[in-house]
Amino acid sequence: MSGHPKRLQKLGEDQSHLLKTLFKTNIALRKEPKREDCERVMQKYEILHRLSWKKIKKHDS
Repeated sequence: MSGHPKRLQKLGEDQSHLLKTLFKTNIALRKEPKREDCERVMQKYEILHRLSWKKIKKHDS
């Protein structure tokens, strides 16, 4: 362990709205998006570049 606390990545309102729009089917089916889905939207949308795929996956949690 490095002894440094993890930096919290907090979603902005615009990021959260975009993710809810992109994954509305997943949300309706209560199904988490796959890693590949998360990485695809990270590459496509610049606003999501700094987020980890895990943060995108758990955005609605």
